[in-house]
Amino acid sequence: MSLGTAFAQFLNVIFSPLITRIYSPNEMGIFFLYTSILNILLISASLKYEYSIPIAKNKIISINTIALSILILFITSILSTLILLILQEQILGLFNAEKLGNLVFLIPVGLLLAGLYTILLQWALRTKNFKKISITKLFQGLGQNLSQIVLGLIKFGSAGLIIGQVIGKCAGSLTLFRKLLSDDPRLLKNISLRKIRWVFKRYRHFPLLTLPSQLLSRGGLELPVFFLTSIFSTAVVGQYGLANLIVNIPVVLIGTAIGDVFYAEAAANGKSDPKSLLKLSNQLVRKLVLLGIAPTLILIVFSPILFSFFFGEEWYDAGVFSQILAFLAFFRLVFTPVSRVFLVFEKHSIALFTNVLRVLFVLVSFGATYYFNLNAFYAVSVYAVAMSIVYLMTYIFARRIILKQIENVSNP
Repeated sequence: MSLGTAFAQFLNVIFSPLITRIYSPNEMGIFFLYTSILNILLISASLKYEYSIPIAKNKIISINTIALSILILFITSILSTLILLILQEQILGLFNAEKLGNLVFLIPVGLLLAGLYTILLQWALRTKNFKKISITKLFQGLGQNLSQIVLGLIKFGSAGLIIGQVIGKCAGSLTLFRKLLSDDPRLLKNISLRKIRWVFKRYRHFPLLTLPSQLLSRGGLELPVFFLTSIFSTAVVGQYGLANLIVNIPVVLIGTAIGDVFYAEAAANGKSDPKSLLKLSNQLVRKLVLLGIAPTLILIVFSPILFSFFFGEEWYDAGVFSQILAFLAFFRLVFTPVSRVFLVFEKHSIALFTNVLRVLFVLVSFGATYYFNLNAFYAVSVYAVAMSIVYLMTYIFARRIILKQIENVSNP
């Protein structure tokens, strides 16, 4: 799965110099603004019921959870479309996203397609079908980049970037759906309204506790885009967005894939054998530190020169942002995968607490930016330090949960 994700990110790196020469920083800024809104809404697309798919006791419960998640996703997508039709100006104002204009109606489309992929991905994780997942990652990388290039060359502007991402999001969904059917063709016959209602009640803690926590977590990642748009401009957002995209390649390339595998292993054996889980988490952190040091140092030292060379002279400021964000990306890479234990051991209140801290730190960071009239570089620096502290605290809490589980197993 790491190889599939790696190749998809490799495609992003290969095509990025062409994309940044087709689209301006302002157009990229509008695209990153759209992406931030979509990422936040995607958290609530299925009310987080999809998280119960890998940990359900059997396939019958799991398939009914899939049915429930898809049903909620369709309702959410329809409601979001109706809300945008009625309250478009107010919604854009809430997100400081007036420059999106009518492109905002691509949000429900992206929400539906990306949400469907997320649901099907959880089944693939349950069955540990990492090969199929890697294939879909490849399809997504090709679909998005090629679409964005073609649409950019025919002068679609920001719409080309957004439509290209929508195409990329849905790529691979059909592959995962076919795999779901081939695992057990008779499985769909076990779906019933009674079982869906049971699943809705059994896993209600996911929408009640995990959903708010995840919204806060995603908000901590996406709020800088809204603040930078409001305080500065979409051109600044474009520079910041490109830098954030590049520095987080190791996080997506290594951290997300390893985090998914760690989650699958923890969901399968973590509760019965927490000592092995602790050993696995310790090994994981050590290896991620070693893997992350070299790219972090390269970004800190050479980013402005590299960004100007690869992406064009107008992206020099993105290189400066990259220097600032490199340290934060390192902390995210190293400490995020182990935090999946919050889901495995259903410690939703602790996850919620850490994410409340995350949002508070973001608000304080950009509140200080506004109060002291800091420039964009200082604003992102304050934000990077604050978030690094949050990632470290999250890891400490996750480790304590594993140690507590060891104690519970040893002293039943």
